Amino acid sequence: MIKNKKAFSYLPLIALILVIIFIIGLVAVPKFKSSVFHSKVTGNAYLLPPPSKEESKNPIGVAITSPPSKAYKFLQIGIDGSPIRYDPCRPVHYVVNPLNSPAFGDRIVKEAIAEVSRYSGLQFIYDGPTKELYTTDRQAYQPLVYGKRWAPVLITWSTAKQRPELIADGAGKVLGEGGSVSFALENSPTIYVSGRLDIEIENLASVVKESDGDVRVKAIILHELGHLLGLDHPDDPWQIMFPEASMQVTDFNIGDKAGLAELGRGPCNPKI
Repeated sequence: MIKNKKAFSYLPLIALILVIIFIIGLVAVPKFKSSVFHSKVTGNAYLLPPPSKEESKNPIGVAITSPPSKAYKFLQIGIDGSPIRYDPCRPVHYVVNPLNSPAFGDRIVKEAIAEVSRYSGLQFIYDGPTKELYTTDRQAYQPLVYGKRWAPVLITWSTAKQRPELIADGAGKVLGEGGSVSFALENSPTIYVSGRLDIEIENLASVVKESDGDVRVKAIILHELGHLLGLDHPDDPWQIMFPEASMQVTDFNIGDKAGLAELGRGPCNPKI
């Protein structure tokens, strides 16, 4: 059984700045309810994995060409003025816990990942199923579970029993949550190294039963994947990242695609 192991203590790291930032995007009905959660961890709280053996000298993928647009926003901007992004010179690994997944869950997750890859140029690798459950304090490095590398992005399907804080409030039911973990060495760009995406399937029970339920749930996954990669809510209501859900918008639009393409143009970072 795969468990979320706690990281070991580590001898003082030399010239190391470790910042863990969880960017949380919450989806609500009829609006996308969003919040941002920041957490800082001291240098000796995490054992640093060795540099990735998958790192290439150049980006390993290219985003498809899309018309220019400014209808997007970024969640986090680095000290150099550019958005915080995943390293495009290595693949983004992910695992899925199939517990509570609808019948079409596996298919739409793969379809959504393929779309994000197409518009960002980032390459994703599915590492298979996992028994790891969603936790708000998930470790970014779990060597006993995933080996000596950053933990893959975790995708889960949760219920209200598992996450009672997701019970509907005045704004509506929470449907999804996505975010990433950022890390930086001294004098190097901050990049995302891991993340999590959770769909609150119990709050989507009525939607799943609809004839287009798979399309609508996939739209929520796309929205949360946008948050995972670093997109915030724009002002344009025709973008899938807009904070109000729309039956007419179930796929990435021109602004979403432009933002994803920019997020796929990050620097290579072979030291992390």
